Amino acid sequence: MMLFCTPQIIRPTYGKFLVPVANATPFLMLMGQVVTGWLLLWQAGVAKEKLNAPDGDGADKPFALFRRDP
Repeated sequence: MMLFCTPQIIRPTYGKFLVPVANATPFLMLMGQVVTGWLLLWQAGVAKEKLNAPDGDGADKPFALFRRDP
């Protein structure tokens, strides 16, 4: 009985295994944009904290985000 039913179960989906992959592409592209925007906002918050930190005079503020070598 199982050998008789298997083709009827498999036939409707045969050849359509790429449909979920094709539909996932727009979602993944959108999520990439969302994650990139979130990372940029996070970096902007870190930069704002570093620029507003009371660790010296105002002349050093333009260079506050650069890494200082020892």
